[in-house]
Amino acid sequence: MSSGQLVANAPNVVAEVIDGELVVMNLASGSYYSSQGLGAAIWGWIETGHAIDAIRDSLVEHFEAPAADVERDLSAFCGRLREEGLVRVEEAPAATGAPAVDASLRYEAPTLMKYEDMQDLLLLDPIHDVDETGWPTLPPAE
Repeated sequence: MSSGQLVANAPNVVAEVIDGELVVMNLASGSYYSSQGLGAAIWGWIETGHAIDAIRDSLVEHFEAPAADVERDLSAFCGRLREEGLVRVEEAPAATGAPAVDASLRYEAPTLMKYEDMQDLLLLDPIHDVDETGWPTLPPAE
């Protein structure tokens, strides 16, 4: 796939998996994203430091899927995460061992849904303009 390790693009990206659904917010763009099933699992493995090659190998083994199909689907999904600025490549040691695949998952190409309907609201959030002093910062008393 690529050299280096994929990591969440913090602090501009926050994510949570809730009942098997991944919800990711890009605080820099105001867009938010959703992925279910395998996409949510892949995000979790990325966050725990698993290398993309290890993820691919686990998927091929668990689902007995053709390696070429898994490689194509995983590469497309991770490419989309990078295009949207949700992950970046960083030189970091990968987690050891293979990621555990939930037995309830079935193999289908992971997808990432993008939503822009709340961009204005998310970008208006005053927390974006906070520095180390916090918010609200009161003017100095005279």
